[in-house]
Amino acid sequence: MLLGILRGRAAGVMWIWISKKAFESLSERVTALERTSKQLDLEWSNTYDKFRSILGRIAKRHDRLKEAEGDGAGSQEDASGLPSPSGLGEASSSLPLTPRQISAQQRILAQRALTRRHQ
Repeated sequence: MLLGILRGRAAGVMWIWISKKAFESLSERVTALERTSKQLDLEWSNTYDKFRSILGRIAKRHDRLKEAEGDGAGSQEDASGLPSPSGLGEASSSLPLTPRQISAQQRILAQRALTRRHQ
């Protein structure tokens, strides 16, 4: 800047040109940083939504298990005298079974009951 004052207008014009170039460079950097910040914000928002969804599923599963424990605490056997699926403890799944899976499970439980009686 001191050179600009000593040399007059030519140095002043040169200083403006350099400042404009520096300003454009800084402007490009700021634009790139804003773009990156928006991308990170979007990624974080998506990650947060996924995390919240997973926590919601876990909470629902927990509620279903608590409800099943409350309903099945009084009786561990169904009308056929076989242990109910909720009576299997930790090994049972909290997901509902298809009719085919239920019949297969009842056959397995009946076979186990028969083998226990013969022992």
